[in-house]
Order: sequence, then structure tokens, then C-alpha cells
Amino acid sequence: MPDHHPPPPPASRPRDGRGRCAMYGQCGKRSFLAPPLNCAVDMSAKDPNAKLRTHLVQLCGERYAQGPVCCDAAQVDTLEASIQIANRFVQPCPACWENLKTFWCDFSCSPDQASFVNVTATEKFPAGTAATAVEYHVAPKFSTALFDSCKDIKFGGDNRFVMDFVGGGAKTPQEFLDFMGAPKPEVGGSPFPIKFPVQSTLDFRPHNPPSVPCNSTDTALRCSCMDCAAVCPILPAIREPDPPHMVGTWHLWAVLGLALELLVLTAWLGTFVTRWVRRAWKQRQARNRRVRIGDSEDDLEAPAFLRDDLMEAPLLSPSMDSFPQSPIRDGPFVAADDTNSLPTDPISQLFLALGHVCSHRPKTTILAMLLLVAACSTGWIFNLKLVTRPEDLWVPPDSVAAASKAFYDREFGPFYRTQQVILSTTDPDPNASIVSEETLRQLFALQKAIKHERAPNGLSLNDFCFRPLPEPEGPDGCVVQSVTGYWQDDLATFEKSDWREHLASCLGNPTMPACLPAFLQPLKPELIVDQVNGTRAFIVTFVNRNSDRNATYIDAAEEWESWLRTKFQDAQRTTPASLRLSYSTESSVETELIASTSADYLTIAISYLAMVAYLVQTLRSPTVALSAVTLVLLSVSMAIGTLSWLGVPCTFISLEVIPFLALAIGVDNVFLLVEAREQIHIFPSTPYRIALALARQGPGFLLSFACELLIFLAAALIDIPAVSSFALYAAATVAALFLLQVTLFVAILAMIHVPALKHSGAAWVRYTQILVRYRRALLATVAALSIGSTLLLSNISLGLDQRAALPGDSHMVSYFDDLDRYFSMGPPVYFMAENVDLRNHDHWKAMCARFTACDVNSIPNLLEQERKRPNVSALASPATAWLDDFLYWLQPRDPEDESEEVPACCSRRRKNPGRVLRSGLLHFAIASHYATLLKSVPNEVCPQAGAAAYADAVAPNLDAFTFRAAATPLRSQAALLHAAAAHQRVADAVDAVSPVKVTTYAVFHPFFAQYAHLVPVAWKLVAMVLLIVAVTTTILLGSLHLAGILATAMAIMLLWMSALVLGLRQIPLNGVSLVNIVLGGGLGVEFAAHVLRAFAATTTVVDVEARVTQVLFGAGHSVLNGIGWTKLVGVAVLAFARSAIFRTFYFEIYCAILVTGLAVGLGVLPLLLLTFGGAGKPVEVEERLLAVPAEVPLPPSRPASPVRPKVVSSPDGVDENGSSAAATGGEAAAGVNRPRSPARKAPNGRTVPGGVVFEVGSLRLGDDSGDDE
Repeated sequence: MPDHHPPPPPASRPRDGRGRCAMYGQCGKRSFLAPPLNCAVDMSAKDPNAKLRTHLVQLCGERYAQGPVCCDAAQVDTLEASIQIANRFVQPCPACWENLKTFWCDFSCSPDQASFVNVTATEKFPAGTAATAVEYHVAPKFSTALFDSCKDIKFGGDNRFVMDFVGGGAKTPQEFLDFMGAPKPEVGGSPFPIKFPVQSTLDFRPHNPPSVPCNSTDTALRCSCMDCAAVCPILPAIREPDPPHMVGTWHLWAVLGLALELLVLTAWLGTFVTRWVRRAWKQRQARNRRVRIGDSEDDLEAPAFLRDDLMEAPLLSPSMDSFPQSPIRDGPFVAADDTNSLPTDPISQLFLALGHVCSHRPKTTILAMLLLVAACSTGWIFNLKLVTRPEDLWVPPDSVAAASKAFYDREFGPFYRTQQVILSTTDPDPNASIVSEETLRQLFALQKAIKHERAPNGLSLNDFCFRPLPEPEGPDGCVVQSVTGYWQDDLATFEKSDWREHLASCLGNPTMPACLPAFLQPLKPELIVDQVNGTRAFIVTFVNRNSDRNATYIDAAEEWESWLRTKFQDAQRTTPASLRLSYSTESSVETELIASTSADYLTIAISYLAMVAYLVQTLRSPTVALSAVTLVLLSVSMAIGTLSWLGVPCTFISLEVIPFLALAIGVDNVFLLVEAREQIHIFPSTPYRIALALARQGPGFLLSFACELLIFLAAALIDIPAVSSFALYAAATVAALFLLQVTLFVAILAMIHVPALKHSGAAWVRYTQILVRYRRALLATVAALSIGSTLLLSNISLGLDQRAALPGDSHMVSYFDDLDRYFSMGPPVYFMAENVDLRNHDHWKAMCARFTACDVNSIPNLLEQERKRPNVSALASPATAWLDDFLYWLQPRDPEDESEEVPACCSRRRKNPGRVLRSGLLHFAIASHYATLLKSVPNEVCPQAGAAAYADAVAPNLDAFTFRAAATPLRSQAALLHAAAAHQRVADAVDAVSPVKVTTYAVFHPFFAQYAHLVPVAWKLVAMVLLIVAVTTTILLGSLHLAGILATAMAIMLLWMSALVLGLRQIPLNGVSLVNIVLGGGLGVEFAAHVLRAFAATTTVVDVEARVTQVLFGAGHSVLNGIGWTKLVGVAVLAFARSAIFRTFYFEIYCAILVTGLAVGLGVLPLLLLTFGGAGKPVEVEERLLAVPAEVPLPPSRPASPVRPKVVSSPDGVDENGSSAAATGGEAAAGVNRPRSPARKAPNGRTVPGGVVFEVGSLRLGDDSGDDE
């Protein structure tokens, strides 16, 4: 053992140490492989011999051309070997290289060495006393200049800074010095510790030699823009938007809007409570007065607001003189002149003719329509294309992002398929670490199983993995980014090492040869270890090849990934309680979405059954209810089949939403048709009544159908595939439903008995009175709520967190949580140069950055400038510059020697990069040597070798190239949206000044392309909805002011719905919510169109209040029951769905659509009609328009009309039903106290046995001679 001795006392040296040495020569080494140690001395500097002088000048510069030095030839050889390792990394920046040489040459050879170097520990060897620890006193000015000249140098092949390799990722000059002073003999670093005191004593003078700035005026020493910010052009400033004023997570304007709405609603609640209390107090006082005068309590009248007599009284009462012509007949409203609704306009007559044909030939109609449905439905059996891939659902096909992805996939191959595991600690202690031998052994075991085991079909990781190097063969050469790679994924190597020290060393400098994995790419610590919360998690990523053309390969990969998920699940079960394992595979999201949708089929089925049960109870006829639901299902089947034959792809969203839409649209039409049938009293024959009912309601059906069809067709123009597909299927479903309702359902009604629907109209009378009484206050309330809703829309956010689309118990939820918590690296971002011709000097000058011939505004230079402002560029790492590295790879060690005998990275490397650029032979050099670059393996001698780094950087035809960077960590939808927009802005800015086309691509870009214009698209869609409603209503109703009323009501409905969904509930705006906005527009028409059409039809009712009451009693009741209660019953079941997307985007949004639709259709629209609708025009009832059969009595509340139609009896006195005219007439007369009139011919008809024949155009009603069924 050598003896340890303290260094010579500092007092023995001159105070300034000039001209003296602290170390000279080499005295020994600690082991055979260890570097030699310098001798500790106290002597004067010596003049070197000529050979040493020459060598020293070549290495350290002209400063050593004369004078004594403190080093011998052996020291200079060791110095050169050590700093040449750093030269491989810093050579792109000559200023840094010069400063590093000055730093180490002066430390080893300066004649004034003793003035700034202090030997603090020695060790005795046979050859002398060696220094084993020293202090190096460096002036802050020089240390800062050294650090500044080196801190921005990039190592292109690995997207990292050179400072990560030569400075341990230092962020300050002192950190840089400390890293260089740490002993690293195994990689050519210092063989002993070197300390750099922050404050020097009087015995030492801090070393402050001349330094070279990276923007030196000497072009030979100046660095490029890539490596020196000071020489870069200044980019135009990007003004960041001012942050919104927030109250918690709410926008300030949204808070004010909510406050306004709550104030209005509170005012109404206060008013109601106050009035109720006052009325109760008055009633109590009245009761007390009556009790004091002796009245019994049985004689006391209940308060008016608690009485039910108003609800039970007939609609016509002494206080309702405004309804002289609007009695209740068994519930529904019936005009005094039933045939005043006989069709006079062409559209009604067309529906009358259609109803006449279908109701009189029901079997033929049913058979024909079922055959049509069957023929169309075969499409979804034989030609249904169900789209499930997310990129095919949400990526606009004509977007820039989609084009960039297609270009990247075509030229460079699709992005990798990644499988990832995150192993984290569950210890709540914030300082807890996952690093332990047991955990590392568990990772080794898991990776070994995944690498070497085979799935049941014989597939293994080796069949799919990305393998950049030809060796090692088999799964050991696969790219697996894991902390175990620091031991080459070899458990034996791990067991032989001091694993804690080795791990710390590798995390500090992953480029050390001992830390390189089998595929020789340095493992960035931020990719494999939690860098956010300490070391609470290990991250393992399996990188596999991908394909966009080989369906067989994709199927096999997904099958293997399914097996891999079972392996991860097994690992989860065996993971200790102190750890948590989360995982993901490339196909996990798609698989989970399909599984969650399948799991919710039961919920959807229960929802349908609930709606059917409600319909059966409300319609009082299981046959009618089941027929209505069957009709809906047939229309959905017909629509899907038709579009399948036309090749329109279908989505799960369409399959899930369309049936609900069809039920909502179809059921209220059933209510309207059944109630209209009950109101027809001209004909006792069911077919005629149904035909006339269709004539009355058909125009309303047509109005809502036309609006809905055009709305959905307009929505199909949106370039989001899932939205456009849904809109097309919705339009086809609406068309199919309309066709079947006016044909098939009419025929079914003609063949079955339908019980009369009984409901009281007094509630609607009272409701209308409330609307009239508080009209102004209610209109002000609507205005205030609309203003508040507009303010609430400031809460709109964009995006769709994938967790919202998954069941709460999905393994992907915990994976996404852990990914956000522990992963500190953003995804790779590619900037692509297209249509490049390297024979064009302008083109190749735009590709490089580190040579004087390169353009100052080249692609790498501009990307580097953008990286320096990550807040606006969302770029976190330097971009690779493959051409720079390729040229350095071509460079010989000695720039003046191009002979084959000179050692080089590649044996075929001959050309100096400057000469290659100047000679114009760049295209030839790349064509000749690029393939060799991709085969060369990187090492410490030649780090630019590109086998691992640039395999996918150049297109096969050398006409397209990529520059790879990394995004900032993206842990939220807002961050992803910002990054996608920022990367596109950067690409556009670079493209504007580049001679080649520049685009950008990242794996997440296409999915966020829809958000670039989503808000304007949503507003355009709303505008189109309102325009379509206004134009269609004007054309079909012939009334511009009614069209304006309907458009206003629709605008309010969409505004309120959007405020509830996007503002109050803060459901983000995305493709799914846009689908529901489209749905809301379609259903909004259904809520309002029937009410408006019914109002337009009541032109003979003079008083506007009577018109609105009659409309609400008829169409309003059908809307409330057909859409409102039916859908609320079905939607309520969706609250129990497993999938969060069902609960959020279907249950909550559907509820918002129903609530706002009912509020507008039955509240706002009647208010607008009361205010702006106008009164009807009185018409004289002509006897020729009315014919009421004698057996149909009028309600007792209605006095006999002075004008009474005459019903013609058959000559034998028997009506068409076979009853005696006298008997029937007597019973009727007894019931209503009215005389029988003799038979007479109606002016527009002729007498026939058993009734009256009406001639409407060419159609004869009442004549059964043509019936065949």
C-alpha cells in the first residue's frame, strides 16, 4: 500500500505562485486500468523540448509557443486523450472548444500553476508522491464565459444539450465546474477530485485567462446560431394573450352571468312565496271571520289557489268568453266547425290523398313499406362499415394536420406503436422513493417475461419491436426504454455492480458507455424515472414498429397487445401493496371504448324499455305504443341500411344516438296523429278520420321534417368525420321516419282500435292565464336569462379528456393519471422539409446550421430560436439537425488529412464538410454515404454515427427530411391544444422564409386539428340552423313574422342549452358535444314547430289567448308527453351508464336539451305568440263545410249551434253503421236536446246511402266504392 502524506505546506510557496508548479510529471496509478496521477511538487516551471513544444502548441495554442511549462510529454498525451472525448461533442462550437482547452491546458501546463492550483491530498507511490485531491481557483469571469460559450451547444442525434454530457446537465457555471472536477477515471475524466472554491484565499490568485465568446468576431471561432443565441436573428415577438380574469375555475363573466340568472330566479321564487303567504293569510282571516259569525267549517270555501274546481271545470266557463268556439270534447279541443280544418291548401290536400290511400288499403301499404324497409336494411347486413379508429373519427380529412400525418406515414413510416408501464410507490410520504433493489428486480423479471415469452398464437415482442441496430439479434436488441437499460437489461450485470452508485452515475450522465443499453441510444432520465416528484416512479416503454398499410400486421400486433394486457394484469395482481402498476398498449383506448360501449348496451336497452312502458301507459294502447317504437326501429334500420349501401361509414355514436333521436321525433308525431283522429267527427268511419287527421297534422310533420332534414344535412358539411357521419345518418333516419309515419303508421291506425286520449284542458287554460298575466315580467325574465346565458358562454373550454370517454374502472384511467403525474417529457414533434433538391444550394443551406455556408434563417436555426421561448412555441428540446451531424461524421480527425489511414468514425469518411459544401457535391456525398451512416454504430469516439438516431430522418428518395424536437410536458387538454396550435404556427413561420415547404407532425396533432376552427364552426352551425328554420317556415307557412318568431325561439333554446352544457356544467366543446348541439338543433325544431304550426292553423279563433290555449292543449300536450316525459324517462336511465361519456355527453346534455326545449317550446314560444302572434280572423261558418253524424253528440257545455249540418240517411232510414236513424236520432236528441234535421244534400257533396260525400279536389271522401280492403 502506498503511504499517504499531506501536501507541502502552502507557506513554502511564493505568495502569488507565479513561475512555479504544483504538479509535474506522473508518479503512478491506483490500478492497471486507472489513469496515471500527477506528481505533487513545489518547483519552478521548466522549458519543454522542441517536440513537446510543438505538441503543446498544436493542442493548447500559440500561448505555449514560448516560455516554461508545468507538464511533461506524458502529461500532455494524457491531457489530449481526455479532452478529445469532449471535443466530439463540443466541436460544433469552436469558442467553447477553445475555452475548454484553455481551462484544462492551463490546469495541467501553465507556468503559473501554483498561483491557482492547490494540492490538498497526496499519496506516495514508488515513483514519487502523487496528488490525489486538488483545488482549482478559477475567476468567476472566466468560469462564466466558459459556461456561456458551451451551455447552448446541441447534440443533434439525441435532442439534448451537450451540457448534459460534458457538464452533467449543469445550469450554472459552478455546477459545470463541479461536474468536471468530479473523479471519472473510467470515462477519461479526472483521476482525482478537483474542488473549485467559490472564494479564494490570499495565498491563491483565481485564474482568469482570456476567453472567447461564442459570438466572437473571429469567424473561425464564432459558433453557429444553433449553439449560440447571441448570433441568432431575433424573431418577431409573439404577443401572448392576457390571462382571463378567473374566479377559481370560472371566468369572471361567467360568474356574473350565473349571478344574474340566480338573481332573476330568486326574485321569482321570492315573489311566489310572498304571494302564497299573503293569500294564505287572507284566507285564514276570512276563515276566522266566518267562524266568528257561526258558519260551519264544512261550508267554508277553500282558497282559490288550493281549489281543484278550476282544473275540473269545462274549458268554456262563464269567465272564459274569449273561447266561444273552443269547447272540450272528451278532453281535446275541437273547433265548432270541425270541417273548417278540411284541407284547402295543396299540401294538406296532398296529405289527405296520401292518408286516404293508406287508410283504405292498409294491408297493401303495410306490405309495400315492409318490403321497402327490408330491402334497404340489407345494407347494414352486407355492407356496413363501422369506423372505430379514433383518427378516422375525429381527424378532419382535409385538415393540414391530416395531410402532414399522411405525408409522414408515406415518407418515413407511421409513428411507433408504444406499450408503457408505470410502476409507482403508494407511500403517502412526499419524500418516498421507489428506488430499491426489490423494485428493480421486479422490473427485470417483468421485462424478461415480456421479451422472451410468446402469446398463445406464437407471437412475441421480437416480431414487432423496433430494432435500430443489427446486433444484438433477438429481443435483446429491441428498444425498451427502462432504467434496467443502465445495466443492459441484464440481471447478472446488475447483481455484480454497486447498483446505487451506478444508477446515480447513469442518471447524471447517461452517455457513459457503461450506461448505454443494447441499442446504444442514451436513456434520458426524464423518460424512465419520475423527475417531477423525486423518484416516485419507474417508467418502461416498449417501442414497436407500426404500419398503416398492412392490415395483417396491425391485426397481429393488436392480438399480441391483447396478450400483453393480460400479462400486465397478472403483474398487477402480484405487485406488492406498496406499489402500483399502471399500463397502456397502443390499442388500449380503442379496446376500452368498444368494451365500455358494449357494457352499456344493457343500460340502453333498459332506457328503451322504460320509454316503451311510458308510451303504453300514456297512449293506453300497447298496440299503438309498440307500433310507434317498432316504426322508430324500422326507420333506423332503413336509414343505416340505405347509407351502408351508399358506402357512408357508420360510427358507434350514430348507433347510440340515432335511436334516441328517432324516438323523440317519432313519438310526439304519434300523439299528434292519434289526438287529431279523435277530433274528427265528420265521418264515423275510421279510415276517413285517419285520412283527415293526417291532412291536418301532415303539414306540421312536413315543417318539422324539412327543418330537421336540412339542419342535419347542413351539419354533414362539418369536416369532422364522426359529426358528418352522425348528421348524414340522422338526416336519413328523419327521412325514413317521416316516410313510414305518413304511410305505414297511418295504415296500422286504420286497422286497430285506439282508445281516446283523455286529459283535462283546464290546466292549460290556467297556464295560459299565467302567461298572459305575467307576460311582461316573463319576457323580461327570458331576456335576463338569455343575457346571463351569453355571459356563461365565456366558460367554454375545448378538448376531450380521454378519461371522460372511458369507464371509471378502466385501467387506462389510472394510467393517464400516473402519466400526468410522473412523466416529465412531451411527445416528439417532427418538422418536415418537403420537395427538397439538394443540388439546389438554397435548399441545402436551409437544411444545415453549424457551418458558415448555412443560411442564418435555416430550418434548424429558426427552430432553435423558437425553442428558446417555450411559452409560445411549446418546444422543450433542441431539434435534430441530421445534415450537420452527417457532415461532421464525414469529417476526418485531421481536417487537412483525408487519407484512408486517418482514424475516423467511418472508414469511408473522406471529405471535409467545408469542402463538401463549397464543392457542391453534397447530393453526391449523401447519396454515396448516407446508407453507411445509418449502419455506423455510435460510440464515444464517433457520437454522430446515425444507426440509432437517424434511421427515419431521411426519405428514401432524399427529397424529404425531418427535424425532430420534443414538446413541453402536456398534462391537460389546454396544454395539448396550445401545443398543437403553437407547433403549426412555428411551421408556418419557418415555411414563410424557407425555400422548401415546411410542415409539422406529432402523434397528437391530427386529433386536435378539429379545434382550430371548432368555435367558429359551432357558431356557423347555429346560424345555419336559424336560417334554415326561418326560410323553411316562411315557405311552408307563408308567414314571415311566424318564421321570425320560430327562429327567435330556436335561438333562445340553443343559447340556453349551450349555456347549461358548456357554461354551467363546463362540458368541453368537442366533436361529441358538437354532435349534441346538432341534435339539439334538430330536437329544438320538434319542440317548437308543432306548436307554431298548430297556432298558424287556428286562424278562425279570434282571440290570441284562445289561440294559444288551444295550441297548448293540443300540440303542447303532445310535445310534453311525446318528447318531454318520454325522453326524460329514457334519459334518466343513462345516469347509471358505466361510461363517463354516456353520463356526461348523453345523460347531462340530453337533459339540457329536453329542459331547454320544453321551456322554449311550451314557455318562450307561447309568450312570443301571445305578444307578436296576433289574433285570428273571424269567418262565417258555412253549412256546406260541416257535416256531423247524428250519432255523435256535442258536449253538454256547448249550446246548440244555430247552424247545424244535415246528415242524409239512407232511404230505409238506416245509417251507414246499420242503426235506425230514428232511434239514433232520438238518443242523440235526448242527450243534447236537439232536433233531427231531414236529409239534405251538402253543397259540395252529394247524398249517398249512409252519409255525405265530400269532394276535395279530385278526392271523394265518404265514398267507399273504391275500397279494396
